[in-house]
Amino acid sequence: MKPFFIVFKHDLKHPANSWRKNRSPFEIWKEHDDSFKHDSVTYEIMGYFSTRKDAQAFVKTNPVEAV
Repeated sequence: MKPFFIVFKHDLKHPANSWRKNRSPFEIWKEHDDSFKHDSVTYEIMGYFSTRKDAQAFVKTNPVEAV
């Protein structure tokens, strides 16, 4: 399976993310399993990208809405 990249935006107000206070709320993960369901109250999935470069370009726009 071809890898893809997921952009997550962490909820910095959630108590579980208190250690992230001085970090970007965005994180990029490389994923190989398209059947795995990422689901948590501590983050929102902002988008799926075929390359890391595309994911990084998306994060640089400081998105508010998911694509």
